[in-house]
Formats: sequence, C-alpha cells, structure tokens
Amino acid sequence: SGLPGAAPAPRPREGVDEALVAELASFRLEPMAGDGEVAASRLPPRGADADAGGDAATTALLGRLFARLLDDPQLTDALRGSLGRLQAPLQQLARQDPGLLTSEQHPAWALINQLAAHAGELPAQDATRGEDFHRFVEPLIDRLANAPAQPGAFEQALGDVQRFVEQDRVERVERSRPMLDALGQAEEAKRLLPLLRPQVALQLDRAEAVSPLLRTFLLGPWVDALAQAMVSQGADAPQTQALVGTVDDLLASLQRPATEAERVALRRRLPDLVARLQQGMDLIDLPGPHRERVMAHLMQAHRA
Repeated sequence: SGLPGAAPAPRPREGVDEALVAELASFRLEPMAGDGEVAASRLPPRGADADAGGDAATTALLGRLFARLLDDPQLTDALRGSLGRLQAPLQQLARQDPGLLTSEQHPAWALINQLAAHAGELPAQDATRGEDFHRFVEPLIDRLANAPAQPGAFEQALGDVQRFVEQDRVERVERSRPMLDALGQAEEAKRLLPLLRPQVALQLDRAEAVSPLLRTFLLGPWVDALAQAMVSQGADAPQTQALVGTVDDLLASLQRPATEAERVALRRRLPDLVARLQQGMDLIDLPGPHRERVMAHLMQAHRA
C-alpha cells in the first residue's frame, strides 16, 4: 500500500514470457509426493487419440493465453490480427507435440515472443519500419496458418524472424551512422573553436583597420567554417589549407594598390578569393542575407 493520496504505482507491463509462465505453470508435469512418480493429471490428453475433454482444455488454455498476449498495448492492430491467426495452428500442434504445453521455450512460443518483442521496439513515429515488419510477418503467418502444423515449421519461422530482426538492426545502425558522425563532428568542431579564434584575432590585430562587419564575420562564421573544414576534410587537406590562408588573403586584398600593376594583380586574385569565401560559407550553411551583406561590403571595399 502506498502513502495516503499517492497515485498508484504503475502496473508493470506483462510480456509474452510472463503470460506463458503464468498459463503454462499448471500444465507442467510435477513430482508426486511420496513415490516420485510424475503426475500428469492436469495435462490435457494429446496425440492422435486425444479426447474431446483434452481438446477442450487445450482450447481453453490457448484462448486464455492468446487473450493475454493480444492485450499488449504495444502491439499494432495489424500485428495483433496476425498473431491471433496462430491460435488455430497451435491448437493442431498441441495434439502432436507435448512440449508445446509444457515449456515456454518451445519454438512456437519463442516465435510469438520474438514477434511481439520486435514490434515493441519499433518507434511509433517510424511508420516505414512498422510497415516493412508487417509486410514480412503476413506471408510468414500465412505459411503457418495454411500448412499442416509441424514443429519444424515454427522453428524455421523463428529463424526467419531472427534473421529479419538482425538485418533490421544492422540497417538501423547504418541509417543512424551519418547522424552520429555529424554529431561527433559538431562536438569536435566546438573543441577547435577556442584554438582557432585567437589565431584569427591575432591576424586581424596585425592588419590595418578592419571594419566591424568583417571583424565580426572573420571571428564568428569564418572560424566556424575553418573548424568544420578541419573536422570534415582534415587539417592538412588542400581545401582546408586554402580556407586557412583566406584570412590573410582577404586582409591583403583590402590594402589599396600602390600601382596599376598591383591593381591588375588584385583583380586577378579576387575571383579565387570570392570562391573560397563562398566555399567556407557553404560549409556552415551561412544564411543568404549574411552572405550578401559580407560580399556587398567586400565589393565596395575593393572598388574604393
């Protein structure tokens, strides 16, 4: 009992295994007190000569068991309907395979448990994986429901499901790898920022007067671009080194040419400088208005 006024503790989710243990416990063979013989009085008769009473007991057991299994709120309506179709094949299987009603480890129960467990792992928002799983399950259930019930058929189906689940997990890891890599790169880039920003600040301090707009751009977005390039391409990659050299090249381009030859040389260098600036802006997806403001400012400075 809880504290007065406290909300009741949440009821633990009853999985397939728990339901099996609860329902099959009374059908296990138990030692008789005294002579050590095995009592099977609670085990319904099975086999080719099973009587109506045995069939009725088996039907009642399977009915209770499936009612509990299908009550799992994590099952989709589609999977609930598919699993429900296995009740009839299991009824047939129970007549020839005593292990079905004496062990929750039987391949048939392991199959149902695997199906329900994987369904519970599927995120509700990932409709594609749920649809793929249902497309896989339907023909498998059809095969079991429409063929004579054989223990080997359930073992084969269990193997098929286990392989599907393993492949699904492999594909899920592969799909998530780019996102994980991106997260790792973002964290690594953050660690580089405190190292790169002082270097760019030193370059700015050594240059002649730099406008506040360019100073803000070089110490902010451009440092981000350098960090991203180092993480994604490597610090020694030619593209990264070109971006690193862009700071000095940009600052040098702002110096007024002293001669006509210097002016001509500057005009020749500008297209490559602009291309590198655009490349760095692309690396960090710098918004269009910010790009336009920086590029317009540079164009005006180079015309002066």
